[in-house]
Amino acid sequence: MATPTGEASNRLYDQFCGCLVGAVLGDCFGAPFEDIPFDSISLDSVQRFTRQDYKKKQILLYTDDTAMARSIADSLLSNYGFNGSDLARRFTEEYFHDPSRYYGGHIPIVFGNLQASNYTDPEGPASQQFNGSGSFGNGSGMRVAPVALFAYNASIEDAQALAAKTSRITHTHPNGVNGAIMQMLAVRESLTMDAAQGLDVYAFLDKMLIYMEDIEHTLPTTVTASMEGMDEKEKNVYRLTHLKNSNTSMQGRCSTYVESLVRMYRLLQKSKSVKTKSVYRALGNGITAIEAIPAALMAFLCVACEPKNTFMDVIEYAIALGNDTDTIATMAGAIAGGYYGYNSLPKDWIEKCEGSSYAFDQAEKLFNYLHGQTVEFDQEQQLQIISRNNIAAGLATHSSNTKMVTMTRAASNRLRNKFHGCLVGAVLGDCLGAIFENDTFQSIPIEKVQKFTREGYKKQQELFYTDDTAMARSVADSLLSKNGFHGSDMAKRFTEEYFHNPYRGYGGNVPTVFSKLRDSNYADPEGPASQQFDGSGSYGNGSAMRVAPVALFAYHDPVEEAQTIAAKTSRITHTHPDGVNGAIMQMLAVRESVILNVSQGLDVFAFLDKMLIYMEDIEHTLPTNAIAAIERMDEAEKNARRLSQLKNSDTSMENRCSSYVESLVRMCRLFQESKSINSEVVYRTFGNGIAAIEAVPAALMAFLCIACEPKSSFMDVIEYAISLGGDTDTIATMAGAIAGGYYGCDSIPNGWIEKCEGTAYALQRADNLFGYAVQRYTFIS
Repeated sequence: MATPTGEASNRLYDQFCGCLVGAVLGDCFGAPFEDIPFDSISLDSVQRFTRQDYKKKQILLYTDDTAMARSIADSLLSNYGFNGSDLARRFTEEYFHDPSRYYGGHIPIVFGNLQASNYTDPEGPASQQFNGSGSFGNGSGMRVAPVALFAYNASIEDAQALAAKTSRITHTHPNGVNGAIMQMLAVRESLTMDAAQGLDVYAFLDKMLIYMEDIEHTLPTTVTASMEGMDEKEKNVYRLTHLKNSNTSMQGRCSTYVESLVRMYRLLQKSKSVKTKSVYRALGNGITAIEAIPAALMAFLCVACEPKNTFMDVIEYAIALGNDTDTIATMAGAIAGGYYGYNSLPKDWIEKCEGSSYAFDQAEKLFNYLHGQTVEFDQEQQLQIISRNNIAAGLATHSSNTKMVTMTRAASNRLRNKFHGCLVGAVLGDCLGAIFENDTFQSIPIEKVQKFTREGYKKQQELFYTDDTAMARSVADSLLSKNGFHGSDMAKRFTEEYFHNPYRGYGGNVPTVFSKLRDSNYADPEGPASQQFDGSGSYGNGSAMRVAPVALFAYHDPVEEAQTIAAKTSRITHTHPDGVNGAIMQMLAVRESVILNVSQGLDVFAFLDKMLIYMEDIEHTLPTNAIAAIERMDEAEKNARRLSQLKNSDTSMENRCSSYVESLVRMCRLFQESKSINSEVVYRTFGNGIAAIEAVPAALMAFLCIACEPKSSFMDVIEYAISLGGDTDTIATMAGAIAGGYYGCDSIPNGWIEKCEGTAYALQRADNLFGYAVQRYTFIS
């Protein structure tokens, strides 16, 4: 197949991008309907979601369909062709990076065996599945689209061989392998067509019938023998006549892909307006490849044969078939996207769907490969690859010390939503709070804040983040790329980020610290900070404002380990006990908020009790005689006695707090008096300055004062935090991380997200951290 040029090349570029992005959209929109039986789904209910209700979602998440397709594209591009061991490794690392993407039940065993064998026999583990017959599921068909693009100029035989090889790493049954080949061929054919000229469904099916007959050899020997002496064209006409006139039943599951294609031909001969019910009855909608792959192709053919129909119509039809909706819509989306092109895809869908930009980049690289151009991965993609590799490499060590536990899919989705909410919430608090920073050192009237947060922000082109977000990004990137805390790496990232853009509102002592770190080549990450302020170190809030990623990264680690990481990240810039302990307290507050279930409401006293025990363990504020009196008690009794003594201590409500324990006791007393605490009281009790001992309690109090009310929202927390005045960006950043972790990303106003710089990056990092956090789970339905 000759490489196209000029207008044809531009059209093919659009079709390449449409193919991979279309597959992602089908996956993301199909996933909410997965496992709904055909009888319980309707085209109207699908369209209600695809045209309106999806807008209420913060983001639509992709499943294993997209995750594995990404691995195929990356492997083909990085190896300039098929490399079984590399692809098996990528599949495995992607799975262990985020096993919550709805992988098939046999997949963990296959990937576990591949990892144990160091990928020396890529097809071996899959071939042993199901008593040696291998899987006949649709898992290799759902991910095969990148093969069609990569092998676009290859011979049909080479493209088929490549599809078969990618299949056999997980699916070795003939139906699994041949299904992947058929889906690849359908995508390939869609790329050769021009939607402006319309679709000839019979010509399309004729081609597919010849291809699949060459593979499956369903014709009897008497027929093939009678073709001796015919040329290729005559043979094909003869074969097609026999296939279409064969005694093919329209009942039961198809036994071959040839049979499924004959059924399609007959359905379309009766009427081009084929109802979803007819397709479901003739072809099925299950997880077997012999059902899902023909169903996906038929969804495309039934819609695209009508000139006025669109990509959106194909996806809606595919989903309306029910059952394995994400995979059927993924495959239909790849074919339809290849046919209609990227410019035909709904832009609102693209913006809502996770992974669409990555798919676009991969399509662009595959197109460049087709034209002989060098393919390079950008820094963001390299970091994601490094992150996956490190997580998978560390899994064996990590899991040997960690008990594997189960989690339901619903719980997994809730937790992912909370991870997203935490990091995005922090960014929004930063961007919105920055507008009011140092506007006044007293509290700000809530009406003034709301005037901006509800209407005034809309007049802004973009709201920019400050050093709070810049440094939090570096914390997340370092933890993920190094699979844990690495002082020199994190110090280097902080420093490079600062010198890349020093105008993000950094504290006054930061340039000196970062200059010394750079001059020493980061040999002593804590050294320069420990020399600040005559050796006492900074007690500012700068290490607490950026600590949220630590809470997510160490979400399932013992609380002591999480505290240690928070302390280490702090000491690169803040070594004073108030600075370090403030970072720990903020991390603990975020961690607790993610654990809580917002539907059950917030028990502020239980929350504060936990925080008091944590911080007393760190600060040791109780007198020695009080400690001696509880020596022989069990843990529950000790904690009850400690809490009683702390809450009944002679704690002043005036002046700045001398410890975080004292600040927590003050919170308890305020809430005992009233749950309706205005911002003026909080400001006077805790302060609002740049000292961690003021800002960290103020941020936590902003969350507690709002979240204790059942009808409250994320927006209310941010507005309250800003109304405290003073260091508004940092207080709102910290309150936003806690509130986002509690309410989840779905509760965050879309208008804010669209206006604030850095939200997309925060979502991606939250996803990476979620993948790390859930690697020890076994998922159950």
